[in-house]
Amino acid sequence: MYDYPVLEQDRFSATVSTQKLPTHRWRACIRLQEDHSANGALMHASETLRVPNDYASEALAVQAAYAYARERIAHLLETE
Repeated sequence: MYDYPVLEQDRFSATVSTQKLPTHRWRACIRLQEDHSANGALMHASETLRVPNDYASEALAVQAAYAYARERIAHLLETE
């Protein structure tokens, strides 16, 4: 699935995707993009990351993905 709202935080945006595994558990990934332009029109420096763990439901996987995205963005901001 790819119809989840985009998370925008500071100059980053994160999109969430999920996949139902053959084990009937759910895997989530996030795609982080950093906006380097002055007007916000150009997005680059994207990175796709798998969310640690698999989850029993799609809702739990999505919830974990948004939490993971916030953690990664906070970490990126701290390391500047």
